[in-house]
Amino acid sequence: MKGLNMRVVVLTCLITLAAALSSYYYVYQYKVTDPLLARITQLTGVKDVTFTTVGNKRRIVLSLSASADLPDVHYVVNQCGAEAFGKRFGGVVIRDDRSAELAETYYQMHFHIQQGIATGQFTQMAVGLAQIAKQEQLDDYRVYVDTEYVYLQLSKDGSTLFELIPRSPETLQATSVAGGYAS
Repeated sequence: MKGLNMRVVVLTCLITLAAALSSYYYVYQYKVTDPLLARITQLTGVKDVTFTTVGNKRRIVLSLSASADLPDVHYVVNQCGAEAFGKRFGGVVIRDDRSAELAETYYQMHFHIQQGIATGQFTQMAVGLAQIAKQEQLDDYRVYVDTEYVYLQLSKDGSTLFELIPRSPETLQATSVAGGYAS
């Protein structure tokens, strides 16, 4: 040990650690993130995809075009994210370019949506939503219902609103995220 220079030993350890961490990053990028990004960007209606980390969870953040099939895109991206990230998957966040007018229209519609969820009378909900969509002269309006969410897409004058309204308190706890919904 007489001939060892501590600076050289410490520097060698630091370089080795940096090389190991950077190789992990690039392998993770190559094996997980890049294939996931390629798969999601191929979906019809997906304009942009980014990944964020909140705590130890990875979220997929989507920007969609007005022509996107919200339930299908959401389902596929959710499945891909769960497969790629496993327990670290923090859900899907959908960003939109809603206008104040579309936000107000959604506010008017949300009473019908909550009533439909509470009573299970989704055909009545759809009638109420269609009346509001016609009254507000929306360019496009779509509503879908599955076992977990009511999906709502509204478009007017180049702006689009996407909402995923949870149908149960359990789904609500898993989905609420500032700036969008994760599921």
